[in-house]
Amino acid sequence: MNFRTPVSEIPFVGRMYAKRLEKLGILKVEDLLHHVPSRYKDYSLVSKITDAQVGETATIQGKLNYIKNIYTSGGKRIQEAEIKDSSGLINIIWFNQTYLTRTFKKGEIYSFSGKIDEFNRKKALVSPDYEPVFPGKECIHTQRLVPVYPETARVSSKWLRARIKYVLDILADSVDEFLPEGILNRLNLPEFSQSLKSVHFPESIETA
Repeated sequence: MNFRTPVSEIPFVGRMYAKRLEKLGILKVEDLLHHVPSRYKDYSLVSKITDAQVGETATIQGKLNYIKNIYTSGGKRIQEAEIKDSSGLINIIWFNQTYLTRTFKKGEIYSFSGKIDEFNRKKALVSPDYEPVFPGKECIHTQRLVPVYPETARVSSKWLRARIKYVLDILADSVDEFLPEGILNRLNLPEFSQSLKSVHFPESIETA
């Protein structure tokens, strides 16, 4: 893979998603890496369940005890999950996303990021972003400054984020620098490879 590789050759892209990416002007790997975020979600506050306060945006990591669909008499479809960490329990709530009961696995560790709210008079995370947690694997959708990209129909920021991370891990350290070293030093600029990493997955908003 290199900068000129068609995006259709990236895993989980293929012809269908390549057609969708054309609407964003993304034809090659280079175009994908130059598709920079329009903003960031700040999910960098990682909190224990008992410490999380209503009204704050936080990330909570825990083991899934259960997830189920609840159908109310008024026709609402609610997805309720419960996770546990070393400090306690909290409910996770979504609405009208019945497929989620097939997405999550009981007993697995997940990371959830979003606003701490109240549901049925109890502290809960409502409609958070989420991802499974694997030992030694970096979280890219939670627990950090999370990039939000310009999107098109059926191409979400979460999907773009995963594809960009895959390409960056392969290519970022082999990117050719196009500015002379003297200019980089004089203007205190990062190298192009570091710039790509920092704009997509920054350690701080200043870095971004």
